[in-house]
Amino acid sequence: MLDGIRLVSTLLAAGKLKVHRSCQALITELPAYVWDDQAALKGEDKPVKIDDHGVDALRYGIMTTRGIWQSVIPLAAPQPGEDRWPVAV
Repeated sequence: MLDGIRLVSTLLAAGKLKVHRSCQALITELPAYVWDDQAALKGEDKPVKIDDHGVDALRYGIMTTRGIWQSVIPLAAPQPGEDRWPVAV
């Protein structure tokens, strides 16, 4: 679960994952997907599990299809002087 959350976060932050404006429920859920403060006090990394069905479905979709897209959608930003995105291996 944590790997999927991190991957979706990385893809969104890098601009490699876009959410279409018609996905209003998902767009509403994304900002509310936060880490559980009570779990953090116990040393656990765990999201708050409320109204997160769309975000969970996004994570499952990204993780289960990773073998298909990861060779063509790089996760790292280009370095200065590079004219294209490097391919993640």
